[in-house]
Amino acid sequence: MAPDSQLVGGMGIYGKLFALPVLTAMLLSSTGPERDWWRSDAGKVTEYKDRDNVTCTLILTGHDGDVAFMWNNRLPLRVIVEQPKWNLPDNRMWQVSFRIGDAWLGGGDGSPDIPALTAPHGVMFVLDQPIAAMLSTAQSLTVRTPDRVFEMNVPPNKMRPLVDALLKCTEQIKRVQVPG
Repeated sequence: MAPDSQLVGGMGIYGKLFALPVLTAMLLSSTGPERDWWRSDAGKVTEYKDRDNVTCTLILTGHDGDVAFMWNNRLPLRVIVEQPKWNLPDNRMWQVSFRIGDAWLGGGDGSPDIPALTAPHGVMFVLDQPIAAMLSTAQSLTVRTPDRVFEMNVPPNKMRPLVDALLKCTEQIKRVQVPG
């Protein structure tokens, strides 16, 4: 099966990834209210809302970079890994692997099998697996690109309140009806 035939929400995964930067900017710059659900030195959970969209972001802040998770009532879970020291080619499709704690996502064996779009200092990809429970107990996050690895240690005592706030925020997404 060709990679573009792997449909996610009616659109090929590659199409979703190419639309990701534009959609992310639109979702985060909505004119609606913004609500902080939790904030600490480890990260924050923020809700962005307008008439038809609710987006919840969990941004984890590390010494060497950030990992942002974005849930939305219209789109699948998106992940943005930003590492300011990276200098990647822009708008390239790569295969990456992503680990939360001890669990590799995608195929589960750590092989690079998650399609990702590159940006100069990071990668963006879509996940189709539930991850909140894994995040609540994770002590680290790891992303592997074809030529580098980024690992972020997560303080467990700070992660639990972030995930609790995330779960409250994502409840708001379930309440929003998507117009036909």
